[in-house]
Amino acid sequence: MSHSPFANVRRTVSQENARLVNVCGANCTAEDLQRIDRQMVALEQAGNLAEIAQRGVMTSQQAQQMAQLVFELYPGYGNAESFAQLITGQSSLTGEAVSRFWAAVGVIPIAGGVLKKVGEPSAEALVAVLKVGDAAKGFASDAGRVGSRINLSNEVMEHVIARHLSGKSNASQFLLSEVELRSILSSQSVVDLPIVRSIESAGGIRYLREFDAGRVIGTDRFNGNQATSVMTIMTDRFGNLVSTFPGLLK
Repeated sequence: MSHSPFANVRRTVSQENARLVNVCGANCTAEDLQRIDRQMVALEQAGNLAEIAQRGVMTSQQAQQMAQLVFELYPGYGNAESFAQLITGQSSLTGEAVSRFWAAVGVIPIAGGVLKKVGEPSAEALVAVLKVGDAAKGFASDAGRVGSRINLSNEVMEHVIARHLSGKSNASQFLLSEVELRSILSSQSVVDLPIVRSIESAGGIRYLREFDAGRVIGTDRFNGNQATSVMTIMTDRFGNLVSTFPGLLK
């Protein structure tokens, strides 16, 4: 099951997984199912990167990751247009846009499901191909500012502590001290995380980062109170912290 923060990616992965399992049919072996699982992990990662590009905030490193995932996935498909549509989640991506997508990844498809490297992947070119209209331009403008800071106010931190560092059973709970939590939120590695999506709220647009600490940092109320190493960090358009909690926002 996909755990992507993007609904479009979760839907694509679910549909493609069902299609591949159906093609495999009654003769599916454990090895076949493991191969499909690996494909779905790579497809989710590529889909997440495409969603980030659509919002105008892709980095050079993410463009390199996209190229690696495309090389990994493409041999199982072999149709340049349908594969580009699958990866990007944009069924309307046709003709010139498909050609621009491959050029942005730095490859060209040739016969037999083979890709030929012709250049380096370009984050700027991927954004130009995939970004969605004026809304994405606005997102990119705000995200550039949001992505450079996380401002912590005592008022918001008091709210976070009261809700997510209090042992409440109806909310996700950090297994960190306040000092540890402040340290994570203030670290440059967290500030430098990409904005993975935005959501509308009564108080305006909220911008989300997701941080994996590599160790258990809390319990996720929306995942059966399971232990999690991931936390969501939500800020406003000025980079002010609005909330943070263990787990991913559903």
